[in-house]
Amino acid sequence: MRHLLLKLSIWAFMVFVVPMQKSARVMAFTQPKGVEFRYKSSYPDVYDWSVIEDERVRNIIEQRVKEDCHLYTLTVFGDKSLFTKDPASIVKMPLEVDYINIYMDFDRLVKKSQIKYHDQLYLVSDSLITDEWNISDTLDTIQGRTCYKATLKQNDRVRAWFDPEIAVNSAPFGYTGLPGLVVRIELPFTYLELQSIHTIEGDVRLAAPEKGTKMDNKSFMKMTNSNFKEFMKSHKKD
Repeated sequence: MRHLLLKLSIWAFMVFVVPMQKSARVMAFTQPKGVEFRYKSSYPDVYDWSVIEDERVRNIIEQRVKEDCHLYTLTVFGDKSLFTKDPASIVKMPLEVDYINIYMDFDRLVKKSQIKYHDQLYLVSDSLITDEWNISDTLDTIQGRTCYKATLKQNDRVRAWFDPEIAVNSAPFGYTGLPGLVVRIELPFTYLELQSIHTIEGDVRLAAPEKGTKMDNKSFMKMTNSNFKEFMKSHKKD
């Protein structure tokens, strides 16, 4: 049962981390200088640990989830951005679908994601289109910044708080469409919060990842969906 719980958690993370995009129009806010936005992840306290009957196992898993930490950098320059996972991230609960790099070119409307899945590296290509959000009047102060709350129209379990004072169209995990810097984003099984901002002096070159088995996004999602269905069949008796 505990393995099934963790598999479901991992699957939900993967599903909600993939932006569900509908609009074909992209708003592009170009950055004249290179800027790095650094984020740190945390896990929301939403798990019902009581389903794990063995207390010792329950305590170990709960502690590892709380200690799990991923560091990311969103680099923006001109009409391009690159969202990168820090190799030094502390991984106590490895994800089955692990986003290593997400490259976006707002001029060519190109998006390429380098993803590690079942110890295999994939290069997933997709068209770059804009996410649609419901922006509310709800305000919160995060990291000393006054932020507005936004909820993804296609999935209200994806919420972001953004600072309109900094015009950045790119967001963590390849989300787009918000009129400002995402300071905090909440997905069902992970949160990301801005830690620091750094201006890059000199020339900046953002290149799309090249390594990995090439697939389009539709084929990749079909593969992961099929694998998950097979997993559920094999664990019906658990």
